[in-house]
Amino acid sequence: MTIINCKKAGVILKGVLILLCGAAAGIIQTCLNVPQLALVVYIPIFYSLFRSGEIFGGRFCRLKSWHIFVFAAQLVSCSFLVTVYRLMPLPAVVGIVISAAVTVALALWLTFLTTLPIAFIGKVRTGQPWDILSFCALYIVGEWLCENIFFLSFPWSAVSLSVTSWSEFVQSASLMGGKFTSLIILCINGSTAYAVFKKLPSRRSAACVCSAVMLTAVCVFYGANHILYVKNLAAEDGKAVNVLIAQDSIEGKEKAGLKGTDAAEHYLSILTSGWADNTDLILLPETAVPENFDENSEEFKGLTALAKSKNATICSGAFCQQ
Repeated sequence: MTIINCKKAGVILKGVLILLCGAAAGIIQTCLNVPQLALVVYIPIFYSLFRSGEIFGGRFCRLKSWHIFVFAAQLVSCSFLVTVYRLMPLPAVVGIVISAAVTVALALWLTFLTTLPIAFIGKVRTGQPWDILSFCALYIVGEWLCENIFFLSFPWSAVSLSVTSWSEFVQSASLMGGKFTSLIILCINGSTAYAVFKKLPSRRSAACVCSAVMLTAVCVFYGANHILYVKNLAAEDGKAVNVLIAQDSIEGKEKAGLKGTDAAEHYLSILTSGWADNTDLILLPETAVPENFDENSEEFKGLTALAKSKNATICSGAFCQQ
């Protein structure tokens, strides 16, 4: 009886640890600025690859570590959607319940898309370190599906988003895009997971960890040199461009009900209060003014006049009438 209870406790502990790591992955993809954590937090998704494929027994015997991990990560990444309840013409409690249910459903959908390609890992598994690359490649295919599937495409939970604030590391995306950065992160985690879960001799375990460290070092070294190269190139052949970015803090119902003229006035106020005389380019994220663009309309006259008077360029998303 004691042995059985210990086994159940061990299974529960594994599940909890995988859930916590998945939640941590979602947090660093969205709001926590600790990009270095991405080098270890994805290790649990490889558990089912290098150990028994099962986490739970009985009716949940087909549940893999990557299913649990990805669901937790997607749920955290999509949790901001719960705030949509504020836009619903319903009592707050009802709106929260509906928004939470939709968020869970979306997380399940994205988990399905992400893990669907991994279901084919058995076709290519060899029991060798090459399985790491195969698994990572299939995971990247799942990421691509989440971003490009015809229904409910969401590009907000890619592994590469974990390191966007790590300037040196994220430069790898300049080679072959964000998916390449995701692949590097997963390979680093996979190498460490191989050492942890495969019960290798100490030398081979150390070699796997060293491989992860070396891959990280090469990536950071390339990134640092690429940043330096771009700075030197700009200093020699180009002109420095001073950019002013303005972001309105209005959200929820207030933003949805904001008229185009009011939105333009908000941004003009922000730009005026934060203006720097050497500004060359003004960036207004997303669709700053929710109206069809017309530089002669009342909504845009103030912004175009500012651009002309300051001899600056304004760049913003905008609606246009077809």
